[in-house]
Amino acid sequence: MAKISVLIVLLTFILSLIASTKSKYCKHDDSAMKRFIDRNTAITGTYLYERLVKFPKQSYSIVTLPVYCIVAHLAYHAKGDDYEKLLEFMNLRDEHEMREVLSAAVSQINYKSDTSSKLTFKVYGDHNQEFTRSYKNDFIDICQGQTGYLDYDCPEQALKKVNEWFEHQSTKYNSVPTTSNEMFDRHDKNAVYYATYMDFIASFDDEANPNAIIDIDFEVGHNKTLKFPSLYGNGYFKYAKLPDLDAEVIQMRLKGGKHFAVFYYPCNVHNLEHLMKKLQDPEVFYGGLERAEWQCLKIHITIGHAEVSNDLFEFVPELCLNSTRFDRVFKSGHPAHVNYGFQALNLYGDREVRKGQLNSKWCPSKNLPFVKMNHACAYYVIDSNGMNVYAGVIHGPQNYST
Repeated sequence: MAKISVLIVLLTFILSLIASTKSKYCKHDDSAMKRFIDRNTAITGTYLYERLVKFPKQSYSIVTLPVYCIVAHLAYHAKGDDYEKLLEFMNLRDEHEMREVLSAAVSQINYKSDTSSKLTFKVYGDHNQEFTRSYKNDFIDICQGQTGYLDYDCPEQALKKVNEWFEHQSTKYNSVPTTSNEMFDRHDKNAVYYATYMDFIASFDDEANPNAIIDIDFEVGHNKTLKFPSLYGNGYFKYAKLPDLDAEVIQMRLKGGKHFAVFYYPCNVHNLEHLMKKLQDPEVFYGGLERAEWQCLKIHITIGHAEVSNDLFEFVPELCLNSTRFDRVFKSGHPAHVNYGFQALNLYGDREVRKGQLNSKWCPSKNLPFVKMNHACAYYVIDSNGMNVYAGVIHGPQNYST
């Protein structure tokens, strides 16, 4: 009877696991969320690929969601061709879709679950200006953001105030953007400055995952290896070999069940660029996940910590946000424009060794296929809708760059 009960519990767990991570991707789905997810995946893939080509041996991470949130906020205050351009960039059709999709995406990250994730926003104007109620309310509804004011005549104090906001966003890290007070123009009182911060701790403390963290030999080229922390042991993962991509894909649950880690791993380390070029296509990215199946595996999966600070709008120079004029921003009636977007990110792979057995209790067997990820690969953290929250490339044991 006890054995039957254990089998029932195991079956229930597996079925719930599969249901909770079943891909929602369908190329014939024309919903707003699906169109937005496709665009986000394409933009993420394109930026990852272009960065890889430019810096072929560098680890890096990116987050694009904050850009979309701010673009949606600005779109409410754009008009004519500028409005249509911003809508087209997001692959959305109207203000209702923008509000629905972006507010849901932010809420998913800020959802109070076991995963420690936080995405915050603030927008600043000159202290001699005053934001309209609609501008402030739109920012709250879409970004859950706050508004504030700076004295552009005192750029040093303005920068200090922005940096203090970043420092108060996290208790674990004190990451602030590397910027200069020269970006504040004391003669430009109609400029606005956006700031966004993300903390995301990807905890692998889930009963489907192994418990051990060890250092492995990570290949960095020319027959050279370096030690790199790796999650190690038996676990229950979604996995497939993808001959057409000359790669493997593995998906694993993160603590809380709201987010999942995905690794695309080239069979040959020299084929990473070729793989990343193909993964710009959402059908290729999600198609690989759909071909994967849940199974017990023994794994080595590299984990790390990324600290990123950059200009939020470097991803989208084609939008020309600095030269676009936005209405209904200030009570004075003067049109506003965006001068800069501050961004700081702390993306952390949980390295804590947890108590309990080495292997997941669902996969106790000693004779399992061994998936060893010990050279350069691409990684993604996706939510339960399949949307990329952040992504990057791992080239070795180093802090990831912007």
